[in-house]
Amino acid sequence: MCEPCCKVCKGICTCHYCSPAKTVRLHCKANGNYNIAVRSTVGYGTCIVSADDTDTSQLWLKDDSMAWAFDKMGGFSLIHKDTRKAIRVSPEIGKQVLLSDYDPRILDEGLIWYESPNKGKNYHTIYNNSPEVVLHALRCVKCDQMEPCPEGEGRVKENTLVVTMTDRTKKDDPASIAVNQLWRLMPAKCCC
Repeated sequence: MCEPCCKVCKGICTCHYCSPAKTVRLHCKANGNYNIAVRSTVGYGTCIVSADDTDTSQLWLKDDSMAWAFDKMGGFSLIHKDTRKAIRVSPEIGKQVLLSDYDPRILDEGLIWYESPNKGKNYHTIYNNSPEVVLHALRCVKCDQMEPCPEGEGRVKENTLVVTMTDRTKKDDPASIAVNQLWRLMPAKCCC
């Protein structure tokens, strides 16, 4: 059970004592049976794992307390519930997103994310400063390598890395849309 935020969560608690951040799970359209989680054995930690309602490593806090600073664009931070580290934009396209210390009192644009308009069935691209560079689950269905898929296809598996890539969801051909760039933030119950 959560304790008062002034002692425990520094303003990002999901309990009723403070302005609540929403607890969510994130999965991509490529496979809704996998969520973003943190695993210390995979690069910088952010990867895709099999969905498990009892696994707290798959829980994220969606904190929109900094949204006021971005002209009502709906900015939010994604803070890992166990580690209290936030997803930071990767240093370059094609690299794994980072986890970074989070302080809700400090405005850090590298930790602010946005959702695109609905791209169907409540899936959105998630981007940082530019809607042209989005979160991407990085496994190629053709060659099963951890690198961008030239065909625009993607299937996620256990330990698929989460990176930033150029947005490929705007193509005219629905069959070629990069489903590993479309994400849904699903409300989740705290399992602590």
